[in-house]
Amino acid sequence: MSNNEKGLPEKSPDKLKKIKDYGIPIGVMALSLVIIYILWASFGYIGPSFSNQVLSNQQETLREKYNLPPVEGEDSSDTSEVPPSLREVLDSNRAPTSTSQSSQATTTTQSSTNTTISESSGNVTSGSTQEAQSTPAAASEGVTLTILEGSSIQGSPDYDPDALTVKKGDKILVDNVDTMPHTVTNGESGSDPNSGKLFDTSIINGGDSAELDTSTIDAGTHPYYCMVHPYMTGSLTVE
Repeated sequence: MSNNEKGLPEKSPDKLKKIKDYGIPIGVMALSLVIIYILWASFGYIGPSFSNQVLSNQQETLREKYNLPPVEGEDSSDTSEVPPSLREVLDSNRAPTSTSQSSQATTTTQSSTNTTISESSGNVTSGSTQEAQSTPAAASEGVTLTILEGSSIQGSPDYDPDALTVKKGDKILVDNVDTMPHTVTNGESGSDPNSGKLFDTSIINGGDSAELDTSTIDAGTHPYYCMVHPYMTGSLTVE
């Protein structure tokens, strides 16, 4: 028996079609907005420093668990950006640096003591005094290659100058004014078969310096890079 026979109005097929055409897309959109809101509420707090914070918390937990000594802020920041394969080199490089500084201080003390004794004994010390005064002047006139501050950030200025020209036998003072460890190593990159065969400063900690002797470097232009940050590159020309 139809609706007309029952006295009820017939349902319009057009109304059902409109409900399907508009109701379903609106429902899908509402469901999508609900999902997006749930995801944002769950993960929206994650920022750029989230990974570093999680890593720091994990390291602190491990140190407390195994009764390890606390790591000072400067040393931990340096090590965090050093590849694991170079961390042993970094650790082994610190001891020779302090030893060389101690030996330099001892040599300076002995030189000043010898000069004082000579003067008190009445010997002629003019030649020795002139030699002692000329040595720092000669060192100050040497060639300096500066590793700039912030050079560990890719795309920032790194070596100054990038293209350095010296005479064979010159001493190059490599001064690292950055806070991160760096090297000056000959070669295009770590995959270069000749990498480090001509010259290599090894790891230079932030604020430290090293010396390159060009007397053993063949004449010509030699590219170099930083083993810790391979995107840092430059060139050395020996005449």
